[in-house]
Amino acid sequence: MNVQSNVKSLFSKRGFLFYNSIYGPNPGFTDYGPNGCAMARNLTNIWWRTIVQQNQNVTGYEGSTFIGRDVMRAWPEHRRVLSTTQGVVDTTDVAIETVLSKKDLPDDKLRELLKDKLSILHLRPSAIHSVLGNFHSIISAASPKLPFGVAQTGTCFVPGRVDSEQSEQKTNTTHSPAASEETHLDLTIFLPGHSREASVAWTNAFADSRLCWWQSLLINTPSRVTLNKTEKATTVTYESPSTGERLVLETVELLDDNVLEAHRQALKGKAKFMILNQKGIALEKPHVLHTHSSIAHCVNALALDALGDRADEGTCCLTYTCC
Repeated sequence: MNVQSNVKSLFSKRGFLFYNSIYGPNPGFTDYGPNGCAMARNLTNIWWRTIVQQNQNVTGYEGSTFIGRDVMRAWPEHRRVLSTTQGVVDTTDVAIETVLSKKDLPDDKLRELLKDKLSILHLRPSAIHSVLGNFHSIISAASPKLPFGVAQTGTCFVPGRVDSEQSEQKTNTTHSPAASEETHLDLTIFLPGHSREASVAWTNAFADSRLCWWQSLLINTPSRVTLNKTEKATTVTYESPSTGERLVLETVELLDDNVLEAHRQALKGKAKFMILNQKGIALEKPHVLHTHSSIAHCVNALALDALGDRADEGTCCLTYTCC
């Protein structure tokens, strides 16, 4: 038995993560045992206390798992519709084209089919969608000043995440890659929009603080948590000393300036992305910093940290935090 199989067996026996075949070939679904469930709940509570309850400029929010077609227009790379019979199929636009191609249908039937397609809701690939969609309502209720954060936890369906083995099995399929169901710890921060350079510096400092926060949760291997910066985003990553597995604990990304404008256009100008500046005397269009964590990845990392470098022992004693 190799190291990874040994670790999976141990985690299953100790009630952290259950690995089963009830979801078929789809790898993007996680079941927690008693210890894993306790760890996930406690991790969520620790995160919420640190991010929301200990910060006066961060408010809580709970968005729906479903989002409308207009909001999804602002995120074309995420436009997927989940179907219980076909897995993940193509976007609403393709569905509409399919209806319109049926030229032999009478007008009333065509209108009925088109109405059905236009009413399709999307399962959200990220929790930020509803935050931006409800931007005006949130700031009206909270009356914030920049910088200002909106935190939430909830289920997201991330499209297109498949492992290498599944990717090889899907060479002759018409469907998109399977969606991954993830529970996210999500924070959207609105920064002063007067200087892109200042927002970049703020983002870098925030990423450093998140690195320290994650290191504080690990007992045996805090040095295995590192920052990895790319042109698009910064990730806080954990590398297990026992299995060599790399898990992304958190992704920190300063979004492009056109994100708010894309949402405004998608909502036909209904969203007014203006907020009081730090002095509270003028309205300002903010920059958007988005950070999120997958609880499944985090629980996996915390359990691997509990093993330390002793995964080959198989019956080692797990010492873990957050549980």
